[in-house]
Amino acid sequence: MNLFFNPLKAFRRCKELECRIARKEEMSRLCEEKAKLLKNGIRCDQEQLDKLRIKIAKKTKRK
Repeated sequence: MNLFFNPLKAFRRCKELECRIARKEEMSRLCEEKAKLLKNGIRCDQEQLDKLRIKIAKKTKRK
């Protein structure tokens, strides 16, 4: 047993990992959406990408 276990550090680490996983999910979804647009012949400008990021972030509910 670890005598120096710090529950607060463990909680922060857990939250950090959750955020990393959520970001990876968002990036993969963003790539999927971007691929769909390109497949349909629609070019993505920065404004469209920002809108997609917001939409995907709301779906994954990253905090």
